[in-house]
Amino acid sequence: MRSTGTLILSALLFLAFVFIPAVPTLASTTSDDVTPPEIIEITIDKPVLKPGDTGTYTVRLKDDNPPTADSYLSWSPQSPQFGWTFETSKKLHDGRIVPGSLGTDASGVTSFQLQFQVLSDAPYGHYDNSSSMTISDSIGNYTFGTAPSFDVNDPLHQIDNEPSIAGKKTVGQTISASINAPGARTTFSWHSQAFGKDEVVGTGAELFLPTKWYWNSIELRATAVWPDGKMLTRRAWTGYLEGIQVDIGKLSFSSPPTVGMKSTAVFTPNPDLPFQLPRTEILISSAPGPDITTSNGAFTPFPADAGKNVRAVLHFELPVGYEATEFPEASAYIRPGSWLTGPPSITGVPEVGHTLKAKAGLWSGEPELFSYQWLRNGKAIEDEISPEYDVKAEDVGTALTVRVTASWTHTADAFSATSAPAAAKKGTLPPLKAQLHGTARVGQRLSASVSGGFDGTRLGYQWLRDGKVITSATKSSYELTAADYTTRISVKVTGSKPGFTTVNATSTGRTIEAGTPAKGTIQVTGTTKVGNTINAKTSGWSSGSTLSYQWLRNGKPIASATKARYQLTAADRSQKVSVKITARKTGYATVNVSSARHSVSAGTMSRGTVEVSGTAKVGRTLSATTNRWPSGAKLSYQWLRNGKPIASATRARYKVSSKDRSAKLAVKVGASKPGYTSTSFVTSKQVTAR
Repeated sequence: MRSTGTLILSALLFLAFVFIPAVPTLASTTSDDVTPPEIIEITIDKPVLKPGDTGTYTVRLKDDNPPTADSYLSWSPQSPQFGWTFETSKKLHDGRIVPGSLGTDASGVTSFQLQFQVLSDAPYGHYDNSSSMTISDSIGNYTFGTAPSFDVNDPLHQIDNEPSIAGKKTVGQTISASINAPGARTTFSWHSQAFGKDEVVGTGAELFLPTKWYWNSIELRATAVWPDGKMLTRRAWTGYLEGIQVDIGKLSFSSPPTVGMKSTAVFTPNPDLPFQLPRTEILISSAPGPDITTSNGAFTPFPADAGKNVRAVLHFELPVGYEATEFPEASAYIRPGSWLTGPPSITGVPEVGHTLKAKAGLWSGEPELFSYQWLRNGKAIEDEISPEYDVKAEDVGTALTVRVTASWTHTADAFSATSAPAAAKKGTLPPLKAQLHGTARVGQRLSASVSGGFDGTRLGYQWLRDGKVITSATKSSYELTAADYTTRISVKVTGSKPGFTTVNATSTGRTIEAGTPAKGTIQVTGTTKVGNTINAKTSGWSSGSTLSYQWLRNGKPIASATKARYQLTAADRSQKVSVKITARKTGYATVNVSSARHSVSAGTMSRGTVEVSGTAKVGRTLSATTNRWPSGAKLSYQWLRNGKPIASATRARYKVSSKDRSAKLAVKVGASKPGYTSTSFVTSKQVTAR
């Protein structure tokens, strides 16, 4: 971000526009529409704003669920900052959109406006488009946009964004103020915010900094007034005021510190100090022994102090407004000397997986430094130089020791000693615990979980049926088969790791229940009319399942109808016919499924043929010869004379009478059968009687 003026200042303007709908948010909406609004453009009415001006953003977007009332929308900008202290704008309309600006045109574009006001003393500069905008519609779908940038400037009233403060910001000094504001009359005031209170501590271009203001921050306010009455105020801060630097003196030992001899740390004040120190004392420290605070700096080293560093530090107080250029101190080493009074030792269990710790032993003179080297059968183990050592698989059967070296930083003298050996052994893995998970049914899969052991423990699996090994079942999961039905299944887990003894754990067994086969579907195909054959069509049944069939009439079994095909009989007419499938599979529960019931309609009989046989002569007998009529059909006859029925002539044979002479005779045949619709009559060809 950029601004103009005698100083380069940074301005951060962050505007976050948030629609807050009076409906559930996206996380709780029940709508299936998850399409966010689509921002078309965001514009600002003026690219350059003056302090005090109002800026207007216009937002245009596409959305399937636009808000329909101003109350659904608001925006909540964070307070924009100039640098880190100066607010530059405020929201208008109580954070709501501009009244009456919300609307959707005929093309489906929704638009609205938001306004803010630039503060009257906002710094000049460019406010870039880092402002983020979040837009949420009436059902909670949202998207993001970027607000356009703008400049704050007033060509008629040019002024630096920040006044200059010249001079050293130290108490006891005088500082001066200046600002560039062409054509304006400028005044300056100086303010202190000590204890949260704004207090004017000076006016004019110069200000003397008394010592009582030490470590306070003074604010400069520069006010420019132009002939047209325009007034702008700019601010700057001194930062925390430093104190007056003084050299208070030196600290030294009267003689080299020596065991058994009194030594004194002596403070010599600077003769040019403008004051006398209110209080001083000297702290004597020789770690790891206790610190000693004395007023005269005297102390006596003991034999255990040999080889230590002794340090003397002056504690003092300064008047307000002064700072010491350095803190007087002195240090020296007490005459070195060291020897072993107790050998190093090893603690801990010497087994793989355990950590051994080295104890340095007892040394006179209290060395400053101890170094360590772990040994395997007397040979140094590479990179093992810490006080602790993790026993490894390669250590099993060897002797482990540690060599400790004592030293001081001020001398090249060093002393070493080695501990007694510790025989390394295999470690013991923590107990394992195996558990089964899953459904204990044929066709399902059981899995094993294992807890315990160390990281890196290798696990092996063996599944058991009634305690006996299941061939090839050596993975962490096992699919149950028909052979497992009614048995108890468990898993044995073996844990192993290099350098450790092997451990085993067997889970609690679980009794396996019959599996649940895949339940297929059944469908009756074919036309359900008497005399037709219908079929049971199945799909989706478990592989290996044996299917049996039973056809049902009104839900009751039909005798001997136990195949996949069934021919409908007269007994089925006007009844409900269905089929029941029974699926059986070893190790699985038996499953029964019935089809939907289907109404059976009457069968349709085919029509045969009829012919008149015999001599059509008075006194002779004619016969009706029939062919290709359905088996079991009952035939009826009607003899005709010149197309009209002959009374009582309803048999298959007819004796020609004198009434028939010269008439045309024929016979009409019809058929009926239980379960079938009756056929229409078939008439033979006519014969002439003589």
